[in-house]
Amino acid sequence: MMNTPCTPEASNAVAFVVVSCDKYSDLWIPFFYFLDKHWNDCPYSIYLITNRMSFNHPRVNVIRVGEDRSYSDNIAMALPSIREKWIILWLEDLMFFRKVDTNRLNSIIVDAQSIPVGYLKLGPDFPLSYETRGHPKIGPLPKGIRYRSAVGTALYHVETLGKLLIPAASAWELDTSTRSNDLDEPFYALTVDAARNPPVDWVNTVVKGRWTWAGIRFLKDKGFDHLLESRQRQGLGDTIYIKLFIFYCFLLKKLKLYWH
Repeated sequence: MMNTPCTPEASNAVAFVVVSCDKYSDLWIPFFYFLDKHWNDCPYSIYLITNRMSFNHPRVNVIRVGEDRSYSDNIAMALPSIREKWIILWLEDLMFFRKVDTNRLNSIIVDAQSIPVGYLKLGPDFPLSYETRGHPKIGPLPKGIRYRSAVGTALYHVETLGKLLIPAASAWELDTSTRSNDLDEPFYALTVDAARNPPVDWVNTVVKGRWTWAGIRFLKDKGFDHLLESRQRQGLGDTIYIKLFIFYCFLLKKLKLYWH
């Protein structure tokens, strides 16, 4: 079933693309449950990238790419099956926990398309734009900073996304890639002010294949604790490392500094 794009112009049509693989199929039911609950008015075509498995959902277009090669290669294999020129790239372990402000999100996307940007980071996490001129909700990210083109939770023009993909690269390798520095198209993010009330927010339930403690609490609270036996839980050392990483990013945002 193909959904109606959010704008009448095909060049501005947006796809919401969930990048996954069959070994993460245990996350599909809770992910789309929370999407239906918190974003039931999503106006974009919705796609799920898998290997060989299907998923029965009236709003979801499944793209099967065959053998699991790499995160980057799976996306590259799927792109020809996506008709839209703009893509919101998402991860199946990032689950919505509050209602998406669709009108505000669409307004931000329209602003980004009018520039036009090659990439727009949609989340309130680091990095943000410290630019105070121009658009009040979004601003540019300078070249040379870390995570300038971090994958997932971002809007891409499909041509820009194709340029950022690296054969055989993992999501982490794409996150830390400096390839965006070689591109001319603008890379944008939410401004600090806009990030205080982001249009979309989520819980990161899995890191490196293991349940996060935040994810465990979230799924237990929402009645999905029966899924927790499907994979291991994050160790204490990894949990502390992530908390320190988040705190460091928080300090950078407070001081309006970038990580080079």
